[in-house]
Amino acid sequence: MNVKIYILAGGDQEEWCEDFGVGYKALLPWSGTTIIQHMVNNIKKDLDVPITVIGRTEWPIDTVEGATLLKIDSSSIMDTISVIQPDTDYVLLLTGDSPLVRGKDLIPFIETPSELVAGVIYKEDFEKMFPGWHKTFIPLKDGKIKLAGAALISKDKWQTVIDEGTKYYNYRKNPFMIVWKMGISLFAKLITGQLSINDVIKWVDKKFGVKATAVTVSPVMGADVDKKSDYLMLKLFETLGREKQ
Repeated sequence: MNVKIYILAGGDQEEWCEDFGVGYKALLPWSGTTIIQHMVNNIKKDLDVPITVIGRTEWPIDTVEGATLLKIDSSSIMDTISVIQPDTDYVLLLTGDSPLVRGKDLIPFIETPSELVAGVIYKEDFEKMFPGWHKTFIPLKDGKIKLAGAALISKDKWQTVIDEGTKYYNYRKNPFMIVWKMGISLFAKLITGQLSINDVIKWVDKKFGVKATAVTVSPVMGADVDKKSDYLMLKLFETLGREKQ
C-alpha cells in the first residue's frame, strides 16, 4: 500500500508541560529524547514509510530526525489538516501525544483495504495492559471501546472525510456527544445498549459515501497524554516495561 504518515503535533502550549522544561506535549522528555522524536524512531523500526510531523512555529527545534517537520502558526485542526496535500494513495493520520506507539501498531490500518479505517480499543484490553489508568470508554453492544488516535484515509475520499469529520472533531473527548450529533436514532440505541460498531460504520457509509472499516488495535494506541497525570502514569508504565509488550 502506498501510504504516508502525518503526525499531528501542533497543539497549544500547555502550562503543566513547563514543569518538565518544555511548553508542548510533543516535546516532553521521553527515553532520552522527546515524545515526538521517540514516536518517529519507533515507527521507523518497523515501517519504511515517509513521515511528516506537523508542529508549531514556536517549537525550539527545526528538525525531527527521520521525518519532515512542518511548523504552523495555529492549533486549529482545520489549519493543521489544510497543510496536508495527499500525494500517496493513502494518508495515515496519527496524534503526536502517544509515546508508546510503534510501527507494528499501525500495521492493522495499513493492511486493511478500505477508504476509511478507524482503530478500536476495548476497555478490557486497555485495563489489562494499563491497570488503574482511567480513560473514557463508550458502551456499545460489542463492548466498551474508545477510538485510537489514528485513522487511515484514502486519497480519493480525503476531502470528503476531512470536510465532514472535522465537524465532529471538537467532540472527540466526548463520544456521547458525537453519537448525539449523529442522530437521535443512534443515540437511542446507545443509551439502551443496542448500538454496535456496525451501526456506526453503516452511518458513515451513508452519511459520507465512504467505505469505512473498524479494526481492533493495540491498547498503546489509546495511551495518549491529555494531562499531567497521564504523562506521569505513562512514565510509570514505561518503567514497568509496557513499551516492550
